[in-house]
Amino acid sequence: YILEQKDNETVSLKTELDFLNAYAFLLKIRFENKFDVKISISDQEAERYHIAPLTLQLLIENCVKHNRMSQREPLIVTISIEDDYLVVINPVRPRSEFEKATSTGIGIANIKNRYQLLTKRPVPIRQDGQLFTVKIPLL
Repeated sequence: YILEQKDNETVSLKTELDFLNAYAFLLKIRFENKFDVKISISDQEAERYHIAPLTLQLLIENCVKHNRMSQREPLIVTISIEDDYLVVINPVRPRSEFEKATSTGIGIANIKNRYQLLTKRPVPIRQDGQLFTVKIPLL
């Protein structure tokens, strides 16, 4: 998928979600019952919109890198559409100091920079203590 899409500025949301499902399958194998992705997007919506390739993979990697997960408290990422934005939400569960990954800020900054080239609409990012929310402009 990465090699196929490397020269494309955008891909259909459906194509990106298909890739995300394959990626999430691998993460579910790796983390067993500790991780899941819930997608609430119809095929019609997914075919109507476009996004920058690998946006969702970067966001999911960010969730896994910065949050703890367990079988008792699985990390569940939800993806939906709201007002022409793709909304990705995960609970905030910071890793312990021992497990904590150093944040370079490159993943989110990369997404923001890519979307500045594609649209004038912002990429809102919000953490309200319990939830981390990223809104990706749909193209």
